[in-house]
Amino acid sequence: MKILCVIPSKGRFGSIAKKTLSWMPQANGFDWKVFVEPKEALLYKKAFEASGFSASHLVVLPDNDRRLGYSLYHCKKYAIAYGYDLVLKLDDDVSGLIDARAKKIYSADVLEKMVKTVSESMVNEPKLGAVGIDLIKGYYYVKNNPVDYLYKNAPVYGLYIIRPEIWDKTPECTTEEDCITTLSLFRAGYYTYTYNAAMQVAIYTNAGGEQSFDRVKEREALIPILKKKYPDLEFKYVVHEKNIYGGGIDWEEHFPKKQRLF
Repeated sequence: MKILCVIPSKGRFGSIAKKTLSWMPQANGFDWKVFVEPKEALLYKKAFEASGFSASHLVVLPDNDRRLGYSLYHCKKYAIAYGYDLVLKLDDDVSGLIDARAKKIYSADVLEKMVKTVSESMVNEPKLGAVGIDLIKGYYYVKNNPVDYLYKNAPVYGLYIIRPEIWDKTPECTTEEDCITTLSLFRAGYYTYTYNAAMQVAIYTNAGGEQSFDRVKEREALIPILKKKYPDLEFKYVVHEKNIYGGGIDWEEHFPKKQRLF
């Protein structure tokens, strides 16, 4: 299968080469592009050239300051236009991946093996819509049974592989894109798997990207958009003391029950 890795990036031209691009390009089995805003294109180009990467890996968006939903909308359009069968969505601030079965703890080998395994599953299971991984240090190793997939019907976050034709991207949705992606898959009759790996990333704390915005207000502002998009569903903002933002949209009531596979 023809696979494209898409990396939306904003304000991280000084750090992306030390994070995601320090290991991801070493993996084989897919093409990759970084999607940036016009006002930052030259800064990314210079950063790429200084780090030994070709500027041909950059895709410049049509407009500035339209946020993550807009960027991913154009990632989807690009993938479909160029005939890609699958999209690997990856954040721009990931230090590496963990897999208990890999020869190295942090390695592009983990991503390469994941892409190979998932692409084979996508061919054999036409209703498998997307495969994600655990957010951080959440991998499992079952003794004498190193499973590929941990769960069925878990939400996808951060890094996931998806069929572009069913990737529901709404440009107006500035936040919660992972949950919107998950919800749209389930409603279309697809299911998800969680691959046995985890990201190494400082969640919600790296400068740049979505951390530059007030995500509490944006989550509250997202609810009317969701109600218009899904008029048969009710969306509530729930306060969570342990949540770094103090709360969030209650998505779980709209998702099927997660099934453990190990």
